[in-house]
Amino acid sequence: MGGRLGLESVATLVWNTHSTWLDIVDTAVKIGLGAAISGIATYTVTRYKHVSDKSLEATQRKRDALSQVAEEVEEFSHISLNYWARILDWTRKRANGKSPNETQEQELRLVRTELFNSYKVLASAESKLLLMGEREAQDLVRKYGEELTKFYSKAFVGDHGMSVDEIQGWREVILSGRIKVFNELSRVFKSLET
Repeated sequence: MGGRLGLESVATLVWNTHSTWLDIVDTAVKIGLGAAISGIATYTVTRYKHVSDKSLEATQRKRDALSQVAEEVEEFSHISLNYWARILDWTRKRANGKSPNETQEQELRLVRTELFNSYKVLASAESKLLLMGEREAQDLVRKYGEELTKFYSKAFVGDHGMSVDEIQGWREVILSGRIKVFNELSRVFKSLET
C-alpha cells in the first residue's frame, strides 16, 4: 500500500504540475493575446485620429483661405464701387455744364489710384484659389477683374466720353461679378462641410 500511495502521489504531483504549467501557458497566451489586440486597437485608433486631425486641419486651413479670399474680393468691390460713385458724380456734373471743384478732382484721382492698386489684392485672392485647386472660382475672380479693367480704362478723370447712363450700367456689372464670385465661394465653402 505504501508503494501504491507513492505512485498516486507522484501521479497527482505530475498532474498538478502539468495542470499548473498548462494554466500558466493558458494565462500567458490570454495576456499576450489581450495585449496584442489592445496594441493593434490602440495603433488603429491613434492612426485614424491622426489622419482625421490632419484632414480637419486641412479643411480649416482651406476655410480660412476662402475667408481671406472673400475679404479681398470684398475690398476690391468696395473700392470699385467707390470709384464708380465718384466717376458717376464727376460725369453728372460735367453733363450739367458744371465743373467739379479741385477737391473733388483730387479725391477722384486718389480713388482711381486706390482702385489701380487694389488689383494686387484681387491677384492675391486669385492666387489663393489657384493654390487650393479651385479653378472655377479663380476663373470668376479673373473675369471680374477683367471687367473692372474695362471700366477703369473707359472711365477716367477728364473727358472720357461716357454718358451718365453708360456709367450707371457699370454698377450692375460690378455687382453681378461680385455676386458670381461669392456664389462660387459659398458653394466651395459648403462643400467643405460635407
